[in-house]
Amino acid sequence: ATMHRNATTVLLPLLLMALLFPESWAHTYYYDFSNNLEIWNSSRGSWRWSSRSALDTTLPAGSTTDGFAILDVNANSDEMYSPWFSVPNGGTFTMKFYIRSEWTGSNDLKVDLYKEGDPDSSVFLKLQSYSKPDSYEWFVVAKDIESQTERIRMEIFCYNGKKAGNGEPMYGCAIDTVTFVPYGDPTEAPTVAPTVAPTVAPTEAPTVAPTVAPTVAPTEAPTVANCSSDCSSD
Repeated sequence: ATMHRNATTVLLPLLLMALLFPESWAHTYYYDFSNNLEIWNSSRGSWRWSSRSALDTTLPAGSTTDGFAILDVNANSDEMYSPWFSVPNGGTFTMKFYIRSEWTGSNDLKVDLYKEGDPDSSVFLKLQSYSKPDSYEWFVVAKDIESQTERIRMEIFCYNGKKAGNGEPMYGCAIDTVTFVPYGDPTEAPTVAPTVAPTVAPTEAPTVAPTVAPTVAPTEAPTVANCSSDCSSD
């Protein structure tokens, strides 16, 4: 997985390649949450849509739009599910996100991958290492998706330990954009995300907030990129 300072450096080449070589690239699925959660599904309702102006806390400048998928509920966690996709030839996953916490590592954000017919997921991205009190920027992460014989969907999990005060930078998670680019022609278009949460119990929230950053970065975590100056997409 790789991190990028500017979302344009990731998204524009992908979109350009899809236009120039349609026979090799399938449809690009792009979600900017400008007006709602679109066809993403929140498991327990803690993931919600919000505009920047409706928040009682603040988010960094440089977002693609002023609409976001947000989880900022005090001491709460939730999963948000993508639609199902076919990636017989693999593809790429790109996400622009924000995470901030009271203590280093006390909040969590990760992306899991589900295969259709398998109730168990596999960890796709671990992003807890970006959970810090002084996190005031957007990050963009991009990672290849391996070819799969079954359809897949992504689960974005967030845990937030504390609600920030009015007018303060938000504690919790915010998703600005998500992009899927399957390679080759998919066998099926995405379907509406399921309305029933998996029977597998969600990841437990931390019981004690750590005060020191982990000594070893997660093996899947990309390198840190600062998006404080410009992380907007074309």
